[in-house]
Amino acid sequence: MIIDECQIVFSEFWPNAWKEKNFLPPKYFYTQQRPGGIQEFKSKTCPAPQSHTHFIKEFDVAYKLDFKQGADPGIYTDMAAIRFSLASFFKDAQVLNLYCYTGAFSLFALEQKAKAVTSIDLSPRYMTWLEENLSHNSNLPRAHHSIVGPCLDKLKIMAKQNAQFDTIICDPPSSSSDGKTRQNNFQLGEELWPLLDLVLAKQGTLILFNNTHQITRKKFVETVKNFPAFKHYQILKEIKSQGDVESLKNFPEGDYLKGIVLKKKS
Repeated sequence: MIIDECQIVFSEFWPNAWKEKNFLPPKYFYTQQRPGGIQEFKSKTCPAPQSHTHFIKEFDVAYKLDFKQGADPGIYTDMAAIRFSLASFFKDAQVLNLYCYTGAFSLFALEQKAKAVTSIDLSPRYMTWLEENLSHNSNLPRAHHSIVGPCLDKLKIMAKQNAQFDTIICDPPSSSSDGKTRQNNFQLGEELWPLLDLVLAKQGTLILFNNTHQITRKKFVETVKNFPAFKHYQILKEIKSQGDVESLKNFPEGDYLKGIVLKKKS
């Protein structure tokens, strides 16, 4: 297996106006060296791979990247530093990764010595990709359980079974579809968040993300703080782009990523 020294970030979806202002170069690839830990963002571009498939490493975890039409590897430059900043919440923890996609957080949690990781995603395709990523990391413990299906439905079952997790990652796409209907996942919080409370253990950690610049950071934080199910939670930290990819002033699209870390009181 060949490991590339590059990480990939898609920039085609940014408006051309931002590219013209040199906020983002019109390339797909960025070179990112990682001396002794977190990556340092470099502006040089990495040559495009000769084939659709190649591999990268992030924090000693290998990930398969496949750029066949319609495929998204689920590894983004702005998330590496964020994962690193959350490392302490995974050690010795029972971890639940919702909307897990190709499993970056799941593999990182295992690398950080989680007791076990449960990953849930609606897509069989991306869950298969996660399982393949696991197969390329023989050094990681195999304490992993994959569940394919709607996160809400699976959470309801877990709540009835009194399942408990020490750390929950909830990073839904801004909207999702089951092939029949499309949902705004910020609005879904009213039904989703009480279920998270039911399956989070006492003194557990909840890591919530919102992935659209259409919801302001202030609105996201205030909504979480005032949500009834989180009345007895302590806010440990807010999350925003950092490290490799800093948010740029007067570039609201670049500040799309918002997160908050909550601790459940006993």
